[in-house]
Amino acid sequence: MMTMGSWGELSAGPFTLFFFKDIVPNDLVCLFQDEMYSPSIGRASTRYVLGDKPDHDVEFFEYKATGRLIADRLDILGFDIDSALEVLRQSIGENLDSPPWFEGMGRIDPESVERWEAEQAALAELDTDRWLKAIASAAATQSKAVFEPPDQQPVIGSGKWLLELIPDETENARWHRLRLVTHAVPDIEVILDVSDLVYGGWLVKDELDTMPSVAQEWWTAESSARSPIVVLTEGSTDAEFLRAGLKLLYPHLADLVRFLDPRARSEGSAGALVNTVKAFAAAGIRNRIVAAFDDDGAASDALKQLKAVALPPNIVLMQFPAVPIPDYLVAQLPPSEGQHRPTEDRSNARISGCIEMYLGSDTIRGDDNVTLLMDLTFHHRDPSHYEARFADKRNKKKVQENYRRKVRLAEAHGGPLPHQDWSAMATVLKRIISAHQTES
Repeated sequence: MMTMGSWGELSAGPFTLFFFKDIVPNDLVCLFQDEMYSPSIGRASTRYVLGDKPDHDVEFFEYKATGRLIADRLDILGFDIDSALEVLRQSIGENLDSPPWFEGMGRIDPESVERWEAEQAALAELDTDRWLKAIASAAATQSKAVFEPPDQQPVIGSGKWLLELIPDETENARWHRLRLVTHAVPDIEVILDVSDLVYGGWLVKDELDTMPSVAQEWWTAESSARSPIVVLTEGSTDAEFLRAGLKLLYPHLADLVRFLDPRARSEGSAGALVNTVKAFAAAGIRNRIVAAFDDDGAASDALKQLKAVALPPNIVLMQFPAVPIPDYLVAQLPPSEGQHRPTEDRSNARISGCIEMYLGSDTIRGDDNVTLLMDLTFHHRDPSHYEARFADKRNKKKVQENYRRKVRLAEAHGGPLPHQDWSAMATVLKRIISAHQTES
């Protein structure tokens, strides 16, 4: 039987960030994944004020993740750290500059004046860096109260006081608070507790393990601005390899990044990708889109066609980023103008190319673990920048087979193996994930 009302809670370490009644907001559930559902058995006294009632075991229904994972998900949902810091900076300034609330009210309460003066003194010493350090200190020293009246004035300088500097009236206040906390304390545990809603009859226990994915589907349909990023690539292998890398390196983001299969197009190339971008822009597609091009001459030439096209802000163009040249490749660099490049130039050299260049040093070597299966040439834009190409297409197939084997081993292991090289792939994926974030 349904009760008069039940409450749920979002917390990060000792901080209660958000209460909700009877219904869990869909956007809140979408912070988590089905795999983050973590039911457990614990003592009632750790959560509830029992009074004269004896302590007993109860089942808790929660979703849990580290601050680091939640931060990544918030970033990709549009609540990045730069935006949150700007909100915090403005909030500190507004709290510092605003007149006391008791001005013009006739009789002045001395305690209110004293409180306001103490807060002003604390705010005068506060900036975003000090706020982050204070939150980290509070997270390490404060314990979570079983019950804390929401209208109780917090101690100046406490975690609650710091968080309330961003007022509830601020748009997306709870997300900015959470993003700031997860930035200050990346390993903090973020918990969405819906236990009371289950006991109150508002949620069905057997549906909790899929509630995030169900909410994500609904939210995607309702809000394209918060829908998964759609990644467009030149070819089907690009999409395949990036998707596999994302699942292994960023499994907590796999449901928020979608790769459009280029096989749906009539051809796969940089020129075809340009045409797809133009079509998406002309059709007014509102989803956030990242068009990921190879970093080679063909892609650079194709991208020139888009310079005159006014693309909407939801469509971002990128080329695979150049990465440092591994030490074992330095000896194989071609000479410049008949001279071997000096050591200092080699240390600053970068290499890029097609997707195969980013599959890891353990995939682009031959069976002898030394021979490079790719050819290095000077980049079309920069003589200190090299481009990896395949003179022998059989070697390209060999690299692709090596990567697929590497992925299978990692999947069987439950994640990347210690000896595997995923550094270049991580660089590409990070560029894709952060493509729509606010620039510093």
